[in-house]
Amino acid sequence: MADEKDPEIKATVRDFISIGKFIATFSQIEFVIRVVLSVLLKLKHDHFTTVTGPYDFAMLCTVTVKVLQHEFPQKKVEIERVFKQCRALNDHRVRIAYSFWTHDADGLTARYLSRQSLELKTHYQESEELQRLTETARSS
Repeated sequence: MADEKDPEIKATVRDFISIGKFIATFSQIEFVIRVVLSVLLKLKHDHFTTVTGPYDFAMLCTVTVKVLQHEFPQKKVEIERVFKQCRALNDHRVRIAYSFWTHDADGLTARYLSRQSLELKTHYQESEELQRLTETARSS
């Protein structure tokens, strides 16, 4: 049985926790955007999931931005800035969720194959990066 005091095991556990925190925090952002869209469209509670559920995150952002900019044209630049940040966080979510994670002495490392470029790149070699992303998501 592995020693729970082993630094490699501690680093791996820390990274699993960081991954989970980011994904959970991101899911809250996605839910809030769905609620905002629902309110803007004046959906009945019973229609919330039926109307907002089919959108993937990118399309959810696109639709919500269009509706927000129509309703608040004077805030167009601010709306675009906020949703640009949301889309950047989604890029991280995709890499985190769809990477091949490998274990090394410092913890976990993500190897992600981009569907656009077909290039394999390494991400999140520093565990603090996942923690920073979670903080960014919380403040968004």
